Formats: sequence, C-alpha cells, structure tokens
Amino acid sequence: MQLKQVLSFRHGVMLVGPSGCGKSTAWRVLLEAMEISDGVKGDCYVIEPKSVSKDVLYGKVSKP
Repeated sequence: MQLKQVLSFRHGVMLVGPSGCGKSTAWRVLLEAMEISDGVKGDCYVIEPKSVSKDVLYGKVSKP
C-alpha cells in the first residue's frame, strides 16, 4: 500500500541494493499485487544505468 501511495504522486521508483538481495523478485511481486488489487495491467521498465548519462537517468534542474 505504501508503494501505491508513492506512485500516486511520483512518476516512478528505483530499487537499489547489492546483487542477490531480492530487488527483481520484489518489483515483480509488487507489480503483480498492484495489478490484482487495481485490475489494471502495470508497466515496468528495467534500465541499465551505465547505458545513459546521469542527467537522463535522474533528471536535471533547468535554470530559468
């Protein structure tokens, strides 16, 4: 339920941690649970962080 609340006002979330700690399992189970509770198919995109610049990955603030 906390993830659902966060996603209601954010565009996405990041899971970080060492190899083998359960990140992939966590997002797959959470996505499936949200699909069951909402009845809407969710989308998930896994990005290789080394393939894009930090500005593209995290965004940047434009000065007016």
